[in-house]
Amino acid sequence: MKAEIVRIGNSQGVRIPKRLLKRFPHKSIEIEETAEGLLIRPALSPRQGWEEAFRKNVGESPEGVLDQADTIENDFDRNEWEW
Repeated sequence: MKAEIVRIGNSQGVRIPKRLLKRFPHKSIEIEETAEGLLIRPALSPRQGWEEAFRKNVGESPEGVLDQADTIENDFDRNEWEW
């Protein structure tokens, strides 16, 4: 699709046709410069994908994380200490 750069106030911009915006419901975007030109994509939320990554690493039971922590030994566990 061909578009022209237009003046918008003291700036310049590109008008995105309404039919494309209907397919792009996001209010916030990221613009990246690539070797081919500009790439426009939805802005990701800061924690997007965390839940899927957590489930991949831990499984469906988050309690398993605490069980695994009990089996990890460190210097504090190996040495006797006094109050």
